[in-house]
Amino acid sequence: MVTVLMLLFLVGAAVLVIGGSVKAARMQSSAARGLDVAEYRECLTDADREYIEDSWKNVEGIYQHDPAVALDVAHNTVASVLEARGIDTTRIPAIHETTASASEGRPDSQQEIRRQLLGYAHIVNVLTDATPHP
Repeated sequence: MVTVLMLLFLVGAAVLVIGGSVKAARMQSSAARGLDVAEYRECLTDADREYIEDSWKNVEGIYQHDPAVALDVAHNTVASVLEARGIDTTRIPAIHETTASASEGRPDSQQEIRRQLLGYAHIVNVLTDATPHP
């Protein structure tokens, strides 16, 4: 009888240890990916959303003439609104990547600029609730 109880205890302890390890791994991978921008949608006011939408229209117009400037405007728009709401933008992947590349100089390739702008387009859509989100 004691052996059975010890066996049940060991199995229970193993389940707890494994479960804790799995949970810790999930939390670590979530932190490594960065925060989901959708979490911040509720922090924004209607005026914030309107500002972001209007600025994004400017970004689209500027892109035709100077993609690098359009990227700067997109970054400044999104980052300024989020930072005004007390959000650490360095934890948002698209913003973090743009900030890192800005510190190294402007992105060289048009493909990189376009890729980063697409990242901002996604952020803008999420923040302004322009598209459905999973």
